[in-house]
Amino acid sequence: MLRFFRQMRQVLVPENLLGRYFLYAIGEILLVVIGILIALKVNNWNESVKLQKEEFTMLDNLEAEFHINLENLMDIQLNNELVYDCTHQLIELIGKDEAEIGRHNVDSLLYISILISDFQANHFVLSHLKSSDKLELISSIKLKRLLYEWDNAMNRKTEAFNMWNTYFMNSLIPFLDENASVRNLDYYGNYSWSSLSPLESRTTEMFQMIQFDNRLENYIWCIHTFGESIDDLVAIAEDVNAEIIKEKVRLNP
Repeated sequence: MLRFFRQMRQVLVPENLLGRYFLYAIGEILLVVIGILIALKVNNWNESVKLQKEEFTMLDNLEAEFHINLENLMDIQLNNELVYDCTHQLIELIGKDEAEIGRHNVDSLLYISILISDFQANHFVLSHLKSSDKLELISSIKLKRLLYEWDNAMNRKTEAFNMWNTYFMNSLIPFLDENASVRNLDYYGNYSWSSLSPLESRTTEMFQMIQFDNRLENYIWCIHTFGESIDDLVAIAEDVNAEIIKEKVRLNP
């Protein structure tokens, strides 16, 4: 096409047909501009495809990470419910007579009630995306908001667990050391060294003590608070996975 315009220019200039020459010159310029625009369009399209592929890979990695987190969260959730239930059964025995308390395996309930378990998130992918500013590649505003909520919920979980663990270590355990048989509790953990204590245990006496009542009440409140933080994380993780799946379908229909 450019060769055609050059040939026309060579013909028209000697004939002093400047008006027509200018017309063809403008056409030649327009053709160059159109070529540049097409090249830019193709380049932008290629860049867009590249970014979409990068976003898809990023979402795929995030989905795998949150899938693991969700599985681990549900395990913690089940464990926390078990700890809560056993602690609640102990609270229900406060003030009861020895015969009623004797119908329950108190040492087993105590052992399960102190099986504290924390949730540690897998966050390699998310941390890498943050440190490399790759989160900007995420198109979904909703997903970005969910990831922000995840961070806040993780902070609340950490605070709740630290509060629970601190009370456990500084208040409940010292009380059990003084008023129960730790060996009898550990017996239900099936540890290689575990065996029942040959000494008489005063465990049933604790249920007539206001100190034990207070400690169990504070302890179950800590369990409940931690459980709520885990429930929040489960809900957010489920929403994150659902949004990621939707975005992957959009990027790779």
